[in-house]
Amino acid sequence: MSSITSVNEKQYADSKRLAARGRLNSEYTIAEIGWFPWVAQQLPLRSGDRILDIGCGPA
Repeated sequence: MSSITSVNEKQYADSKRLAARGRLNSEYTIAEIGWFPWVAQQLPLRSGDRILDIGCGPA
């Protein structure tokens, strides 16, 4: 496992940490695009692709 992957694993270990990162970004960013939309843009999706979201949340 690379050190970058290891660091990301710790930063996003649970949904509370991911949500905290999103809140910090929305409150203090100067970016033109929000953090969650940016994350979604990083996914290798193509027109017509579908996403199935199962069991997402802090539980």
